[in-house]
Amino acid sequence: MRIKERASIKAAVFALGRCFGDTEREMNLVRVMIAMMALALLSACSGGGGDSDDDSSRTTGRTFVIQPGENATTDMVAAMIDAKPGDVIEFAAGYFELTSGIQISGTEDILVKGQGMDETVLSFKNSSSQEGFLASTVRGITVEDLTV
Repeated sequence: MRIKERASIKAAVFALGRCFGDTEREMNLVRVMIAMMALALLSACSGGGGDSDDDSSRTTGRTFVIQPGENATTDMVAAMIDAKPGDVIEFAAGYFELTSGIQISGTEDILVKGQGMDETVLSFKNSSSQEGFLASTVRGITVEDLTV
């Protein structure tokens, strides 16, 4: 079920970017802005409901692997939106030209990692946001094995 939800979010962000942007850069900017709004909305809606099916009781989380290439920013944003406590956002080896900063909000115990300082490089030089990395209302975040 979660894979379908993530695919739906990713498809909606991609389609909206096409509707409102004329150039590829504008489409990416619109996609990132939409994804950030969705992230804020999901964070606001994730308050404690006391359900027994709550994923926050897990000891180990999921791993989202981001590959370098033209979809890296979209995949990263989808992972940031879907991240739950204990999850890992892992960047594969390579050079990433990201058009958005990493923004994680309203969760805890997140690991952002690469494949080594000389193996994974994140570039935010073409980013639409001023921050390369922003964590707000997050308890326990670890960043390891990458270069910014």
